[in-house]
Amino acid sequence: MNTEGTKNTNNNAFSRLFSKKKPDKSLCTYKTRLSDSQKSLIIDCKGCTEGYSGLDDPHCRKNIFRIMINEPMVDRLVLSHLYDRDYEGESLRLLYLLAGFIDNLRVFSDSQVPAVCGTCLPAR
Repeated sequence: MNTEGTKNTNNNAFSRLFSKKKPDKSLCTYKTRLSDSQKSLIIDCKGCTEGYSGLDDPHCRKNIFRIMINEPMVDRLVLSHLYDRDYEGESLRLLYLLAGFIDNLRVFSDSQVPAVCGTCLPAR
């Protein structure tokens, strides 16, 4: 049995786990604010030239979820542009569920799926 591929995969996983992360320049600028009753995550979309400052834009959505994964849970998410878009309560809870799902999928990003095999396919 060839275990060389498995060793390389394990080494890559360990090196990513224990290496220092470089600051991500593609991530949006954001800050957290703590008020008397709630903690807010404010993403500054004013200077962004990459996306359209909303969840319907793929670039923005990717960055919003990456920020939500990296930051502790908040009570309010604000996309700050010409008009602020606020997410609280049930809509914010759903966004956190999606962010968690996306984060869990990263485990499989290095997975190697075997090619389609006519003899193995019925057993799958």
